[in-house]
Amino acid sequence: MSKPRFTTDEVRSMRERVSTGATKAQLAREYGVAYATMSRALRDGYRTRDEWERHPPVGASPVLTRDQVTELLRRQADGEPIRQIAEELGVDRRRAYAATHEGYRTTDDLAEARALYYAKD
Repeated sequence: MSKPRFTTDEVRSMRERVSTGATKAQLAREYGVAYATMSRALRDGYRTRDEWERHPPVGASPVLTRDQVTELLRRQADGEPIRQIAEELGVDRRRAYAATHEGYRTTDDLAEARALYYAKD
């Protein structure tokens, strides 16, 4: 899933303009996007860029820090059940199980990736 193109203010402005007679095609040309992109942005339920940044998609949003993953792995190696560790860390047990697999991205990893991504803009 890619980052949404428009901010809340832009979407609000576009919706007002459509209500006063502007067409989606005109707005798409003005903003330099495809008609389908503009149409999606004008629908109810469109997640704006600001909303996406405040609450990224669940699949891209791990809930454990590196320190928590380290503690989880240490306690698992000591024989503690993952379900119990997850409960004490306040996370869903499925997230805790996922964190025990190689390649799990922590919140720290995601923050670093976001910093690199936004540095390109």
